[in-house]
Amino acid sequence: MEPIWQDLNITLYVPLQRDNGEKHDTLTLKMITRNQHQTLLKEHEGDNWSFYRALIKLGAELSDQELNNLTGPDFNSLCEQADLAYGMGSDYWFEKLIWADLPKSEQKKQERKYHTPDSLPLLIPVQTIKHGETDYLPLTLPTVGAINAMYSVPEDQQEAFIIQSVTGLMEDELDNLSVPDGKSLYLRVADFLSKTGDHFSALTTSKP
Repeated sequence: MEPIWQDLNITLYVPLQRDNGEKHDTLTLKMITRNQHQTLLKEHEGDNWSFYRALIKLGAELSDQELNNLTGPDFNSLCEQADLAYGMGSDYWFEKLIWADLPKSEQKKQERKYHTPDSLPLLIPVQTIKHGETDYLPLTLPTVGAINAMYSVPEDQQEAFIIQSVTGLMEDELDNLSVPDGKSLYLRVADFLSKTGDHFSALTTSKP
């Protein structure tokens, strides 16, 4: 099952000498998981400089020495691309990588399909016990009973509780989602808790 995601290639202003002695004029920024991203955020909370150093080291697969040998402008370029790769939801990347090349009518069709409340397409397939390897997550609209149960658990556990309820997945399975897929899933569930039925009807209507 092939992923939609395509790793980002960044051209360097100054070629970087790798630990093996080779000089590279490009670096590849690879996708990371929701769990990896959350771990870095917690480890470097309140320190953007150390967070971005760790993020670029992980995403570009650099050693400490290679990271330190990057020039400031090239590091800034990598940070800019990391903000896109790990800061945007999957809908941004579906539009950029797939929908943008489609005729307008087909773009609208694919956007409506993406926003269908009962499933979430994934940029990168994930392995689950319930569905095996899958490139989309079936979703269940939360009932009042499920929302009431969410409010009965400690506040710092409520988000995980309702997301697991909506997806039927275990926490470690959700942790393996790519960062954009995890962001879009969080936003979809937040909409389930705050938006009206008319909101979802408007998103999935057959109007051109």
